[in-house]
Amino acid sequence: MGVVQTVLDGGLPIRDVYLPHGLFPEVIRPLLAFLVFGESLAADRLMGLLIQPLAYVAAAYYVWGVFPTLFWRVTALIGCALYPLLLLPRHIVVFLALGLLTSWAKDQTRWKLFGAGCIAGLGFVGSTVDQAVFLLVTLLLVPFAMVVEHVALRRGGVANESCNATSKWAVGVEVAGPLWA
Repeated sequence: MGVVQTVLDGGLPIRDVYLPHGLFPEVIRPLLAFLVFGESLAADRLMGLLIQPLAYVAAAYYVWGVFPTLFWRVTALIGCALYPLLLLPRHIVVFLALGLLTSWAKDQTRWKLFGAGCIAGLGFVGSTVDQAVFLLVTLLLVPFAMVVEHVALRRGGVANESCNATSKWAVGVEVAGPLWA
């Protein structure tokens, strides 16, 4: 609450105060809570309780994109529900961006990759700097790794069936061993 009071008194978030959890949980969420519910600690906690379910929705979106079968999806969601310390509101950005990235890896639509990049940019506002940097690096490396794997599959002689223009890059189809085995 000291960070918000400093900002309300005219201080700048990056220059005048230290933001250990990022700009959103330290400044933006409490300011929104103060506008909606009035200036109190209870207002900030109530806003946190209202935002918390969005972390579970974002995690479910990511889990649904990563795991191929219903059994593993349900198992992962039960694991997330049993260990709620992993899911904080500042992880919403991470789960949404990675969910869009895994969805893009399956069907190669450009808007999903663009959306993942935009959400990763919001990671610098919505979460800690280390999470945002790791997310941005992941979003840059995954398409590059897919291109490397695509080239390796073409050189392996499987370009005729599984890597043609209709199947997009044979994502999710095992046609050869792992690239770095």
